[in-house]
Amino acid sequence: PQTEAQEVNTRPVVFNVTGSMNEALDGLNVISGQLTVTDPDIGNTHTFYAVNGTLLLNGQPAPAGIVLVLNTDGSYSVTGDFNALSVGENAVVTFQYYAVDNGLDIGAPHASIPATVTLTVVGTNDQPVVSDVTATQAEVINGLNTFTGTLTASDDDINDTHTFFAVENSLHVKRYLNLPSHNARVIR
Repeated sequence: PQTEAQEVNTRPVVFNVTGSMNEALDGLNVISGQLTVTDPDIGNTHTFYAVNGTLLLNGQPAPAGIVLVLNTDGSYSVTGDFNALSVGENAVVTFQYYAVDNGLDIGAPHASIPATVTLTVVGTNDQPVVSDVTATQAEVINGLNTFTGTLTASDDDINDTHTFFAVENSLHVKRYLNLPSHNARVIR
């Protein structure tokens, strides 16, 4: 008697992926890529899925501002604002995914074992921003006028500290004379 060999499904295999990029200096980072799968079953097509609840930022559930889009063809993008990172700081975004094949219903499961995507966003030095300062003070008779205040800077790098320097030849003093009208004289 002759027996026929029966074809069976083989589980697809997906792989861990790593990547890195510098933070965007003007707002949102968009990190994109293409996931791949191997499958010895020639002719199978594959659909990609994210594992629910695995989108993490630095090992914690990602906040609402971090968005993952994983398309069924394996193309993906992760979007987020990482502008607060300073030089030497990193943010690590991870998520797990798997692929499902359309193979025969006999044999191994159709879904792959999940793999992890790890994306590192590297902090850069964002330029601080200062604003012009204007100070007004009433005249001090027989003394010196002293102007005091606090200079401030805004900086997307929230952990940076700042040192202020005066720009050479940048001090400008304007004088406004308000003479009482009884002291005014007309010269002809």
